[in-house]
Amino acid sequence: MMVNCSVMKSINFLLTALFFSLICCAASAEPVHRHILAVIDGSEERVGAVIQGDAIPGTEAYVAGAGGASAQGVNIIEQYAETPLNHLGYIVDYVDVTKRLPDDAEMQKYDAIFSWFQDNKLKGAADYGRWITKQLEKGKKLIVFDEFGFDLDDKENPTPEKEMGDFYKAFSVSYNPGDTTDSPLLIEVAQNDPQMTEFERNLKGGLINFIGVAVQDKGARVFLKLRRKDTGATSDAVFIHSKGAYVLPGYVIYVNPGDQQTRWRINPFKFFAEALKSDFPKPDITTLNGMRIFFSHIDGDGVESRSLLETGKICGEVAYERILKKYKLPVSASLIVGSIIGSRGDERERLVETIKRIFALPNVEPASHGWAHPLVWSGKKRKMAFRLPGYTYSPENEIGNSIKYINDNLTPAGKKTNLFFWTGDCMPDYEALKYVYDYNIMAINGGDARFDNGYPSYAYVSSLFRHVGELLQDHSSNANEIIYTNIWTGPFYGYRYVTETFERTESPMRVRAIGVYYHYFSLERESSAQALEQVYDWALAHEIAPVFASEYLKNLNGFLSAKIERLSDGKWIVSDTGSLRTVRFDNYKGFVDIERSKGVLGFLPYQGSLYVHLDNGERSEIVLTGARPSLAYLAKADGMVKNWKAGAGAVDFELHAIGRVQFVIGGLAASRNYTVTVQGTSAEIKSDAAGNLNFSRELDDNRFEWIAIAIKEG
Repeated sequence: MMVNCSVMKSINFLLTALFFSLICCAASAEPVHRHILAVIDGSEERVGAVIQGDAIPGTEAYVAGAGGASAQGVNIIEQYAETPLNHLGYIVDYVDVTKRLPDDAEMQKYDAIFSWFQDNKLKGAADYGRWITKQLEKGKKLIVFDEFGFDLDDKENPTPEKEMGDFYKAFSVSYNPGDTTDSPLLIEVAQNDPQMTEFERNLKGGLINFIGVAVQDKGARVFLKLRRKDTGATSDAVFIHSKGAYVLPGYVIYVNPGDQQTRWRINPFKFFAEALKSDFPKPDITTLNGMRIFFSHIDGDGVESRSLLETGKICGEVAYERILKKYKLPVSASLIVGSIIGSRGDERERLVETIKRIFALPNVEPASHGWAHPLVWSGKKRKMAFRLPGYTYSPENEIGNSIKYINDNLTPAGKKTNLFFWTGDCMPDYEALKYVYDYNIMAINGGDARFDNGYPSYAYVSSLFRHVGELLQDHSSNANEIIYTNIWTGPFYGYRYVTETFERTESPMRVRAIGVYYHYFSLERESSAQALEQVYDWALAHEIAPVFASEYLKNLNGFLSAKIERLSDGKWIVSDTGSLRTVRFDNYKGFVDIERSKGVLGFLPYQGSLYVHLDNGERSEIVLTGARPSLAYLAKADGMVKNWKAGAGAVDFELHAIGRVQFVIGGLAASRNYTVTVQGTSAEIKSDAAGNLNFSRELDDNRFEWIAIAIKEG
């Protein structure tokens, strides 16, 4: 039988196309949209932040510099809600809807919109009403805290009934703003889920607002329903439904009228997770190979100050001997160039020699803390700590030239810096932040998160970033000793209490890395020096993965750049994470299928989540399973890992470590003897009944090293 060749080619082509089509359909990729659009009214009052920043004791503008952040404040979403959203893997973008409304092309990157309006007046209210209704009709979710926000325009003209009615219908609610009362005597709880609604503050005495809101979605979950005692009317005060979620004013946070401290009423972690259905692997900035990230950095203030600890010594010299040489931990240490420029003769020579010795230490990463150290960065209120002849402020002079001066004059050969620590109020303006973006300078400070007995709420754990236009400022992990010593007025031992923040941001969930952050003047007094030593000792008593501040900043970059895709066959693709090497599956009790996964070193179940360790920042395929792996995997390690090889009864890898080598290997044969060879020295270790092998050894050196490790059964 003769067959036309062109027909055969066509058939082959179609079969081939069908084959590849079936493959693609079998494992099609669905990108996870991690960006949340926060819609704000830029004219609303901003929320006062916890005091943040640093300043030099004794300088003219000291108090203004240290307290500048409180005066400026931040948007309410940035202050409170961004932290739980960051923890859940989301990146928050902001748009002032009184100035512009994003078009369809821009909205493609968002699956959800979040509003937290503090009143119901909005410039362009009707336009916003039509826009938000359109987004709901297109399938975008809307999460509303407090007010819907657009009953009136900025001239107090009512928004047309059509716009309001269309919105309520699209959001699946009925809303009667006339059915209100703020009398606690008239309000009672009809239904409540305290796990969702009484997170840090119970509702006792807190039923202070009733508005006639009723969710119309039959599948909605109502966590708090209120009832009026006088009329019997009810209000769905806290609910999640198919269109998003809503929390009535007064039931999101509680602000104490006495001390103005804030507590969460709702559980924001649980609420956002359920409202957004965030089941994807979260890029995690707190953890490296199962251990909590540790970094430490010193602002340059007070390096030249006289220490009271040792007669005739300056704080920099005491820091060198008592901290930097003593602790086998990485420290990123900075200098204010003005400290040197403003000194003379023997004093200057001594300071230069001290800085050079500090920067030459193998566990020290050099950094700049500015040239003249702005105490306030805002253009109109800018104030400098140092008055230096010939100096004129510009981002280049303050940031770029200070880094160049340090590299040209103070760092040893082969050790240069590109790291800057924000000064004073730690709130750089757009021009300064744009400069570090344009020149690829890594910069940190600000935020000053705390979660301690004085501020016992997640409300004071600042977000990972501060938003300045379209730019982001990387925050430090937690507050420095300025905060804990009441702007260096005492108690001077106050920094010891930062460990309360370390503990509360670790349990019941790990939300922040450990950041030991202070100034050289902490070595001025015995009580402050002892407090600093207690903090370092606390860190060493825990399982940590030490890194330099620059590596922590690269982790933040990886959080922003990470791409996540869900495959239809159950796999997850994680890519473009850079130095960030951890993703986290929350509320998951299974394991990783090591054999079917790619680019995965191992995993660690912890606090109800599964931490997955990636072996590179390019591309990983993660397959989850309910079965324990029978192949060796990395459960924990106190540093970066490379050249991982696992076979029958043997594991080889290299660990980037400082101070000690610590790791746990899982998936081995239970209760078997293994020979572990580290830096040429071998030891016999027995795996436990679960097949885990635990190893820990102190190192003599205080430098980062790549250490070869071999594990063999028998």
